[in-house]
Amino acid sequence: MSPRTRRAFQAILYENFAIAFVGPVLSIAFDKPAASSLRLAFVLSSIALAWNYIFNALFERWEAFIDWVVDPRRGDGAAPAR
Repeated sequence: MSPRTRRAFQAILYENFAIAFVGPVLSIAFDKPAASSLRLAFVLSSIALAWNYIFNALFERWEAFIDWVVDPRRGDGAAPAR
């Protein structure tokens, strides 16, 4: 499985578990019908998933742009020698 496919699969699986947990909790906490709470959990989860994807894509482009290298011996970031 490619890294991108693996990340997408992991994120979707995580969000499905979050919906399964948060939906009933919202229903109980706010005394609302389960269907309404599950829809709200789905919408919030979809927004979080989209934001996460966009943020990570932009961060990875920025990271590649600055050509950052981490020196494992020092544990800090160091610009590569040119």
